[in-house]
Amino acid sequence: MGQTLTGDELGLRNYWNFNEGDSTVVNDNGGGMAIGEVMNIDDDDAWSRDIPLEEVFEHYYDPESRQVTLNYSNTSVDLVNFTDNSMIPVSGYVRFNNTSCVIGGAEILMNSASIIPPVYTDSDGKFTVDIEPGSSGNLISASYSDHEFTPAFIELPVLTAPLTGQYFDDLTTRTASGTVGGGTCGVPLGENITVTLSAVDGCNEEVVDVDSLGNWVSGDLPPIIYNVSVYHPSEDIDLAFGADTMSLEDSDRTRNFTYRSDLKVEFVDGSTMTAEGYADDGLDDFCSIGLIEGLDSADAILKQGFQYGVDFRVYETYYGDTCDVDTFDIFFTNHISGGATGVTDSTSIALGDDEELPSYYFNALYINKLSSDNGTHDYQMAISTIVTDSR
Repeated sequence: MGQTLTGDELGLRNYWNFNEGDSTVVNDNGGGMAIGEVMNIDDDDAWSRDIPLEEVFEHYYDPESRQVTLNYSNTSVDLVNFTDNSMIPVSGYVRFNNTSCVIGGAEILMNSASIIPPVYTDSDGKFTVDIEPGSSGNLISASYSDHEFTPAFIELPVLTAPLTGQYFDDLTTRTASGTVGGGTCGVPLGENITVTLSAVDGCNEEVVDVDSLGNWVSGDLPPIIYNVSVYHPSEDIDLAFGADTMSLEDSDRTRNFTYRSDLKVEFVDGSTMTAEGYADDGLDDFCSIGLIEGLDSADAILKQGFQYGVDFRVYETYYGDTCDVDTFDIFFTNHISGGATGVTDSTSIALGDDEELPSYYFNALYINKLSSDNGTHDYQMAISTIVTDSR
């Protein structure tokens, strides 16, 4: 009792020193943010400059000392003046609302103007402003880019001792969103998928669920830099996703996470056609599939010496859905055109908008011997393919 506190004492939760000087509001100078109000009293009658508590802080004078000479002929000296240059510190923090994330580099203004020299928050978000003793009614505020703060300003009381625990909360928020999907189609990848946004300095973390369509969104985020990562219950898929860094400092951001499964290739049923320039269609006009013993079905019967084309597709599979791929390298080994050794051909595909995948063309030169065992045997001529991802 009988002494003032700075507000930074260890274990101090709340500190009301009732030294505001005007209005009926009393601030919590201990940092507990428990603002009080004096009840049943008018503003004009709430405060007095005559207080019984002797509040002391260190003073600085200019000059520090002066020397005068007094003797029998010079018994008095006038104008022995000292200027009190003492200043009282007012300190606090600037932070993002409802988080422990602080703002470094925010400017503190006095009466809506820059202080000379300018005062900025440090890397811990703390600021200290020096105020003349006994002054009152000064307004301090925080400025950082175009952000909005609450309170908009703090009106300082009559200052006779250091004032701490002043807080400005940044109300500016951002939204992060995106998708988690398979391939360029963005096929949903099942359930129980989450996206985690962790502030790079560790002051904030948000975990959001990915919906059934593969979308995720997180709003009301402090505009800072985050590490963004995906969790998937399948270990193989989970390992395929890497973490990324996302800055929300200037605007909302979108981040799409894409998993790519192994490529698959297949010839399209019913797509075999005679190459352009052959008068005879070369398909099924001389022999019916039903007449071949043991062969129930086939895409087409080819005539020797004719050139044909067949469509194929390259795709990925995700949870029962497929996604066609438009960029890849494909390698054909064709024994129908080249016999036992085969003819090889390769091409790189990179389709543009509205482009269709070209057909594969070949010559039917070698007789494909069929057997009664469903039309297959070890020496049957075939066309095989290998496809690789070139994205």
